[in-house]
Amino acid sequence: MKRIVSLLMVATIGVGCTTSSESFYKDKTKGDKTSICRAYLKAQDPTFRLDLEVELTRRGIAPLNCPSIVQAQNTAIAAGAAVLLVGAVAVACANSSSGCRGGGGYNAGSDWDMFYNQYGQLVWACRDITTGQFAYEYTCSGKAKTDYRWPGV
Repeated sequence: MKRIVSLLMVATIGVGCTTSSESFYKDKTKGDKTSICRAYLKAQDPTFRLDLEVELTRRGIAPLNCPSIVQAQNTAIAAGAAVLLVGAVAVACANSSSGCRGGGGYNAGSDWDMFYNQYGQLVWACRDITTGQFAYEYTCSGKAKTDYRWPGV
């Protein structure tokens, strides 16, 4: 799963790149319209911005359309990332021993307990009601942090 997330991050970073002035002036015909639009929208140098505008116009792209072009790519990247993430979770669940059972983590057999830890600090922990042993905090998610069950602070 870590590998899939890493690949996703690299892909997202690579797609969101803008055209640098050096690469643009080296070959103005290179670079896709979205990269040139991103560079146009971010350009601080007025000469570079004007040259980008000329190239966009030469390609038949109105510079005023750049925000929607960039937004469309951002949306596509987000959708792709969501699909990859869902796929990664499905693969991880298929390979886990628990099978990633659903239910939102709520467990009627767990409850919150407030107590002092070994450093004298007041802490909250989730405990299994029947055994009193610590449980994963997600098993207490959705429950109010009250200490009615084990009130001996």
